[in-house]
Formats: sequence, structure tokens, C-alpha cells
Amino acid sequence: MRQTEPYCIDAPIEGLTLLEGIPLEKRQSVLRCLNARIARFDDGDVLAGRSRAFAHTRYLIEGEALIVRYGASGNRSILGTYQEDSVIASEIAPGFCENNALDIVANGPCVTIDFNISQEIEGCACCIKHINRIKSNLVASLTETNMRLVKRLDVLANRSTREKVLSYLQEQAQEAGSCTFDIPYNRQELADFLYIERSALSRELGRMRDEGIISFERNRFVIAPSYAPGVAQ
Repeated sequence: MRQTEPYCIDAPIEGLTLLEGIPLEKRQSVLRCLNARIARFDDGDVLAGRSRAFAHTRYLIEGEALIVRYGASGNRSILGTYQEDSVIASEIAPGFCENNALDIVANGPCVTIDFNISQEIEGCACCIKHINRIKSNLVASLTETNMRLVKRLDVLANRSTREKVLSYLQEQAQEAGSCTFDIPYNRQELADFLYIERSALSRELGRMRDEGIISFERNRFVIAPSYAPGVAQ
């Protein structure tokens, strides 16, 4: 982590789901009541991890982070990705990373807002109703994260390497609304995400390209329209 600093009025908070339902003129004071601070991370830094339970909430406002799980043998699997505007750790679920052998790792530079929701802070009468709204927004964010992880099981339920790769690329095309799209992972990360060997992934991508199913250059992919029905070309 590069640095932690007091929350500042210039932080990009206007569109955050975290603050939905809170009047614009009240957002700065509510965050100050929560003792909010800005934390900045470099690529590869651990934003939350197995080493300790979280005693505060960390909310991603800029950048992207990987949800990484380590098996008993030390093998790494990527369970998913946190995009900006999502809660990555919270005192609401203090042992989430610790109990599930997870690390949340910055995938490029990241910025978070860190804050506490406690009985002492809730004693501020002017902000209590807004703090309760933030709690509700946090629960909604955690629920959405769980739904994304469940959706990922649909991809992993496929048995063959091709089925996994094709299912994932079809899902990305659906989310992008186009047959041309970028994926958030490099080849090793994609292999970790799909629970397959990188060499097997490379072979399958090459076969699918030769068969005209896909084309790609680095992280940009194009899938044939016949394999992505209902998606714009």
C-alpha cells in the first residue's frame, strides 16, 4: 500500500452505490462521522487477506481487484473480480477472507475508502439514519458479489476445457452487449479463473481461432455471432 490519508472532499464519491439514498449535501459529513480515510494501493498489493479479520469496511472506489483463493498445496485460483464501486471487506463479515483462505489483490492501481460502522459512531444523531442507509447499501453490495460468484459456478460446471472457455467468452460478450469485448484477465489469470492449466487454455484458444469461433489479440476477443446469439456484432 502506498499511503493512507484522511478522507478529502475531492475523492470521487458522487456516483457510488454505497451512498445511494443519501442527500448530496450530507455525504461529506456522513463520511467524516464514519472516520473515513482514503487508501491507495499498487498493482499486486493485498487489499484484504487471510492474515487477519477485518475490523472496518474497505470499499473500492477506483481500480480493480482479484479474489484469489489458495488450495492446501498452494495452488492459486481466481474466484472473481471486484470492480470499482463494491465492498471488498467489512466488519459486517469480519472473517470472510480469513475463513475462506482468500486474498483480495490489486489488479493495477486501486483506491479505497476505509471507514467504521460502530455503536460509538452511530451516536452522532445527525447522521444515524444515513449511516443505517449505508449499512443497507453494504448488504446489497455483498449480496451482488455472492450472486456473481454463484454465476461463475455456471461456467465451472462445464466439464471440458472448450466448454469452460466458450461459456466464459459468451458470458463476457453478453455483458458487453457486443461480439467484440475485452476480458479483465491475462492468460495465466484466465487459466486460474477457469481451473485449467495455462498450456491447455492456450491450445484450446488456438483451436477455436483456427475453427473460426473466435479471434483475439491479447485481452481483446471477437466471438463469431453464431456462438453469441442475441449479441450485437
